[in-house]
Amino acid sequence: PRKRKIAMLQDQQLDKEEVVSTLSNFELLWPPFDKETDAWAVATDGRGQVTEEDLAKHPSCKFLSVAFVGTNHVDHEACKKRGITIMNCPDYSSRTVAELTVGLTLSVLRDIPRAEQTLRNGGWAVSAGGMEIHNKSIAIVGLGDIGFRCAELFSAFGPKELIGWSRRQKPRFAEPPLNGRQLGLEEIFERADIVVLSVLLT
Repeated sequence: PRKRKIAMLQDQQLDKEEVVSTLSNFELLWPPFDKETDAWAVATDGRGQVTEEDLAKHPSCKFLSVAFVGTNHVDHEACKKRGITIMNCPDYSSRTVAELTVGLTLSVLRDIPRAEQTLRNGGWAVSAGGMEIHNKSIAIVGLGDIGFRCAELFSAFGPKELIGWSRRQKPRFAEPPLNGRQLGLEEIFERADIVVLSVLLT
């Protein structure tokens, strides 16, 4: 049977042969797209905007696959007008982002970048030791997958409290072992020592 075609808007920052092998049930079309294609779907890795002009080059497209969490770079109105369904990867790298968030928090509290630079320059003492996460009020604004994973990691440091904000009630946040409390944004910013913003750009 004839393979359905997928137009790859970028190179996906992956080995092209590996991508072709993984998606061997499809015929992949690669940029540049100087003329219209008959692609059944379009794939983007999140770099750059996906505009009406981009979509117009693939008039048969039924699906737009975003290899990423956010879709704020996609022209949703243009997709709706063309009957294109947008699909994303909602749990893409949630754990990785949460770990990086904790790492950056430690870096700021303990002044790690300056300490590292001092050490490279032959010095030693750089600060009075910085601050700990322990016994701090930790606020998570946005209790989606990434925000919840951040809360799980921060809870291991023994914070004074875990507080959070979400558009909807998240009962799991209040359950052990997190024992978190959902509050309004104003109270969160008044109480919190550390604030994690885990919300969509839009």
